[in-house]
Amino acid sequence: MIASGLIAHIAILSIVKDPIAGTSLMLIENYLDIHLHHWIDVFALDVAMVIMIIGVIRRINSRGIFDE
Repeated sequence: MIASGLIAHIAILSIVKDPIAGTSLMLIENYLDIHLHHWIDVFALDVAMVIMIIGVIRRINSRGIFDE
């Protein structure tokens, strides 16, 4: 659970550091006059938390705690 969230976080940050993606992000930042790097960091953390929550829910459901 935690490992998959961490992997997702690192993957998103690695994609942003790619030269091709980085160049296009810089162009978008300059054209729209916004700071995408801050939003991408927040997005990466959000994705990591969502994946961890999904993992916890699946683990709880597989143990049959909420089965009636």
